[in-house]
Amino acid sequence: MPDTPGWGKLAGKYVRKDIFDRLISRTRSPEGFEKILTQLTGKWKAAKVIANPATQVRNFITNMMLAHNALGVRALNPLLWRRAFKEVTTNGAAFREAKSVSAVFVDTFTKSELSRLAQLEPGSRFARVWNWPMEKGSSLYQFTEQWAKMAIYLGAREFSTPKAAADLAGWALFNYQAVPQWVNTLRRKGFYPFIVFPYKVATETIPLALDQGLGRFSQQAKAIQKLFSEPLTEEERKSLPARMRSGGYIKLKNPLTGNPVIINGHPVLLDLTYILPWGDIGEGGSIPSAIAKTIQGSPDLRDFLPLLTPFGQTAAELGLNRSAFTQRDIVPEGETAGKAWEERARYVGRQILPSWVPAALYPSGQLHRTITGKVSRTGEPPQPLRQSIPGTFLGLRTVPLDVRRERAFRASELQRAVLDIQRRIASVATDQSIPSDAKRRRLEAYRRELQELIRRYNETGTIER
Repeated sequence: MPDTPGWGKLAGKYVRKDIFDRLISRTRSPEGFEKILTQLTGKWKAAKVIANPATQVRNFITNMMLAHNALGVRALNPLLWRRAFKEVTTNGAAFREAKSVSAVFVDTFTKSELSRLAQLEPGSRFARVWNWPMEKGSSLYQFTEQWAKMAIYLGAREFSTPKAAADLAGWALFNYQAVPQWVNTLRRKGFYPFIVFPYKVATETIPLALDQGLGRFSQQAKAIQKLFSEPLTEEERKSLPARMRSGGYIKLKNPLTGNPVIINGHPVLLDLTYILPWGDIGEGGSIPSAIAKTIQGSPDLRDFLPLLTPFGQTAAELGLNRSAFTQRDIVPEGETAGKAWEERARYVGRQILPSWVPAALYPSGQLHRTITGKVSRTGEPPQPLRQSIPGTFLGLRTVPLDVRRERAFRASELQRAVLDIQRRIASVATDQSIPSDAKRRRLEAYRRELQELIRRYNETGTIER
């Protein structure tokens, strides 16, 4: 350790390398370009997390589910959460006991990744305007995490020691400081800003789930389905694109009346992948999704753009004119130069600002279209308030299912695929340079592919596997 008085009894002593790395990483101040990058990443993460109401709501839902993963049915006891709330807000005896045996109640996501980096140097009027909501948002985010950890601690403390109960809370809801140096480097410099969550899921949540039994995940899914969903009809199921058939989308019903939720004459699907604790980790435009595509043998370098840091990623996307998240062009083909720059500016704002700001202020934002009654570029009507407000401020993504329109999309996908195979058949059939035996084998393969495509479409309603 450094031989300076500030290190107290550790000054000049030898410690294990892993402990040394953690201690030094907590005290080392970045300099030069690294300092600028770290500060910018902190401001970006703060805007995307603590200044975003939808993320605050999702944080609470995630913590509830992870608490259930750790405690089982005991996590559903409202009296447990009431006591945990009182312990955290009053710094009660149980909360003090928990903090005395483990740093997990102090090393929260907010303290480890946001609090210091989210604030601007005081003095200017802009700093005062920025720092107040950031401070309040940080406090709320941290309280939600500590509340859930305390609920787990109290539930486990009934049958275990303080250290064991604190360890369970840490495994369920993470110690955000207890990460390897390489993980800390990636998150601080912005190369993978939110790496700690998927890292902790892979190394702690999944092992805990396997140890406790996967039945708790099943219980959560069954509870959501029982309360809020009803089965799709065969026609509705066949109209869905393949990405919406894995169980991540449910057909909503009103839990009070049992009737399906209808918007603009269509049933409504809720995107559970955006709510569940780690469903969004694998969504498009993330590193895990890129790794999954690589394993499946369909990698695309554009999927790895998030490794360029948020700012490098945005610059690369603008250069490629392609969003890594939506896989769509940023500037549609045929736009005028002025309109193209306007689209690019909006895209940069969408990447930097909390998601509710573009939704409310941008002409293409769902809440803005609701207020103004504007139809989208693809012809979709504006959403009613009861759909756009939960989507904007609660993070509840819902999609009205227009069966006739979706079936037309699936049919057009089949038509394009059939035409592509027919063009390949015609090309091989007229190519005189291909030996007859090889030509016959290739034509037979193409015909089998065509038959399989049509069979799959007739059975499932889609050509995708």
